[in-house]
Amino acid sequence: MVMVAAVVAGGPWERPVQIPVTGGERLSATLTTPDGGGPHPLAVIIGGFGPQGRDGGDDLYRRLAADLAARGVAALRYDKRGIGESPGPPLAWLNGELLAADAQAAARAGAALPEADAGRVVLVGHSQGGVLSLRAGRRAPVAGVATLAAPGRPLGELPRVGGSVPLWVNAIAGRVGGRATLARDPRADARALRTPLVIIHGDRDGVVAPENLRDLAGARRDGRHPTRAVVLRGVGHQFRSGADEPLPEQLVDTVAAFATRPERP
Repeated sequence: MVMVAAVVAGGPWERPVQIPVTGGERLSATLTTPDGGGPHPLAVIIGGFGPQGRDGGDDLYRRLAADLAARGVAALRYDKRGIGESPGPPLAWLNGELLAADAQAAARAGAALPEADAGRVVLVGHSQGGVLSLRAGRRAPVAGVATLAAPGRPLGELPRVGGSVPLWVNAIAGRVGGRATLARDPRADARALRTPLVIIHGDRDGVVAPENLRDLAGARRDGRHPTRAVVLRGVGHQFRSGADEPLPEQLVDTVAAFATRPERP
C-alpha cells in the first residue's frame, strides 16, 4: 500500500495506517502527527458506543487529533470493524470482547510506528471507549490511560442504555459478547490498571452522568497508581454543542500534557 501523507491546515500531517487485528483483518486508521521531527508522544483514540468511524460524531475524534497535534502530540484513530473502511461484520461494534482486543491491537500498532515515542503512548477512550481503554490498558504497551465521559459502572446499568437494549445486544453479540459489552464493570479494570489514569468528564453530561467520574476515581483510592480526575464546566457528553464549536482548551491541554508526561497525570 502506498502511504500518502497530507498536510492538515494549521501544520499537522496525516497518513493512513493499517492495524492488524485477530482474524487476519486490518483496521483502517489515520495517524495525525505534528509538523516537525519526531518521535512524538502518541494518543490512541478509542471511540464510543455505536457504529462510529474514526472521526466520531460531529468530527469529535478528528478535531481532537488535530488539536493534540498542534500541541506536539501525535494521534491514531481508526474505524471499527465493519465500519467505514475497516472490513468485518457490520454489527461487530456490539461485541465488547472484540472491541477491547482491537483497542489493545491499536495500542501495539501505534507503539511500533516510527513517528511515535514508544515510551509515551497513551490510550484516550471516549464514552464506551473509556471502558475499552481501561481493559486494554491492562495488557497493552501503554504508559497511561485517559477516559473522556466514560461510564463508571456497567453499560447495562446506565439509564440511557438499559431497558430493551441488553436484549438485542445479547441476541446479536451472543452471551459472551453481550456480557463483555453490557456487564463488564469498568471499576474492576480501573482498580487493576497499573498505569497512571486521567478521568475527564463534563458536568453537563446527559448521556453518562457526571457521577460516573466519582465511581472510577473511587476504584483507584488504594493509591498504588497515580490518578487525576478533571471536571469540565459547562460541557456535555461530546464536550461541545456542534462540529463548528472548538473543543475546550482544558480538555485538549490536559490530554496533551498527560501524553507528554504520562508519569505525572
